[in-house]
Amino acid sequence: MIGVQIENAPVEAMQRRTVVRGQWHLWIYCCAWSLSLDGMQLAHEESDDITMNRALRVLSGQSITEVSINPADASTTFTFDLGCVLTTTPTPGDVDDHEPEEQWLLYQPSHEVLAVRSDGRYKLCREDTSPDDALWVTMPATAESNISPVHPVATRPDLP
Repeated sequence: MIGVQIENAPVEAMQRRTVVRGQWHLWIYCCAWSLSLDGMQLAHEESDDITMNRALRVLSGQSITEVSINPADASTTFTFDLGCVLTTTPTPGDVDDHEPEEQWLLYQPSHEVLAVRSDGRYKLCREDTSPDDALWVTMPATAESNISPVHPVATRPDLP
């Protein structure tokens, strides 16, 4: 490999940034989360920015193959095709002190959004639906709800 150096060029100019964009977009929000690869934790919601960005680079481009949701509190496990596992759980303050928060949203090519809340409720509505018009539905109280496989989702972390 040949190294090229351009005098007085900023370091950023010598890099190529690529962004994986899919038709589906997963947004993790207002919850505790942990990302692991082959059982080793890569990052969590309190990791520093450098650790998070490195972990998200590992996740970037992987497709979701399975989603498992606990209907009691909407704790969710997302399993990806190249070995990453993302888990979300409500933060303790969310369960005890506040209105339930949306933990994650899945934007679909149909312009519908599946949102899951910390009280085990979900909604499926169009992106442009007013929050006041959305109907939150209780998840079935069966054992864990599994969605498998989900249409591939290209993760797209906003990397610096």
